[in-house]
Amino acid sequence: MRKKKQVTKKVCERRHAAARAALRFGIKWDRHRLREFKLCLVEGELPLLKKQSLRVSVYRHTVDGVEVAAVYDKKRKEVVTFLPLDWMEQENEDQHYD
Repeated sequence: MRKKKQVTKKVCERRHAAARAALRFGIKWDRHRLREFKLCLVEGELPLLKKQSLRVSVYRHTVDGVEVAAVYDKKRKEVVTFLPLDWMEQENEDQHYD
């Protein structure tokens, strides 16, 4: 009997991002778009919206004319998920430093 190949976190993140892009924005996210995203990231074309941790950052990205907040995992070099930009604005309003 053959062993099943274990699914890595990187693969899970890739699948999750593709599912969220399709669900929230109707965008087909594939490896070509990921390569385009990484190229823009390396060239410094994507504005940083938030540094969530040492590993995860949120960038503003335009895909098919739709502006989204792309959450990127730099350790695994994968987009984790896509969020609407108003989510980022709402989160910033919710933070209170008293």
